[in-house]
Amino acid sequence: MLNQRLATASLLVAILLASLFLPWGGLFSLLIMFMLGVSAWEWGTLAKLEAKSRRIAYVVGILALFLIALWFYDHITGFALRIATLVFWFWILLIPVLVRYPETQPLFQNRGVIAFLGGIILLSTACGLLWLKAQEQGAWLVLCLITIVSIADSGAYFAGIRWGKIKLAPQISPGKTLEGLYGGLVANFIFAITLLFGLNMDPQNSFVIVFVILLTSLVSVEGDLLESAIKRAQGVKDSGTFLPGHGGVLDRIDGVCAATPCFIFCVLFFSLG
Repeated sequence: MLNQRLATASLLVAILLASLFLPWGGLFSLLIMFMLGVSAWEWGTLAKLEAKSRRIAYVVGILALFLIALWFYDHITGFALRIATLVFWFWILLIPVLVRYPETQPLFQNRGVIAFLGGIILLSTACGLLWLKAQEQGAWLVLCLITIVSIADSGAYFAGIRWGKIKLAPQISPGKTLEGLYGGLVANFIFAITLLFGLNMDPQNSFVIVFVILLTSLVSVEGDLLESAIKRAQGVKDSGTFLPGHGGVLDRIDGVCAATPCFIFCVLFFSLG
């Protein structure tokens, strides 16, 4: 299983790097559209759209909205960024909803609500990643975002195995611990310091960079918790099996979905990039 996970992860990293740094810029857009389609299909599982026709209609609808966004990209960039900012605040306001679970479980059992949330979350993530990629240092910004989420996830996993005792959200995800959360934050703090020394940045900006990385790391955890809460409320075990050894695409990008609006908000607020 471990070898399978490593092989899949290596392939994903290679595809991501190729889409970010190869001269043909359209490759990244195609990758985002492909991942969006698979994620929408898997989100249909979470929303219990059991009829294949409904699932297909859901995927087609989300992809159609994404293509419209691409077509009018130059005209709706500001609008898309406002949506990303609103979605960032959505993730912040979601904290008390998750904390009060299972009192809030009926909310996560409503198929219409789940389907609507999926459209907002997946589209804002896809459009947000495209906007990041279009910036002057866009490829590096996207890579930094993905790295933060991956480090948060890996740091939490290993710290949780080694020191995990206090459950973070036992009613939602019994395997997650407070020690794991701290482990992810510490790992990303080390990443931030390494980045600062590697880029030889102005000390005046050092605090901002560390703050942005730690905040993004913290918010990314919500993505996993939200997916787990929906799965538990809907009685769904897995969102998909598309990635060997990793489960579904949503299982790999749930943290990115939560972290992307936060990262964009910070890039705009602190004029980063």
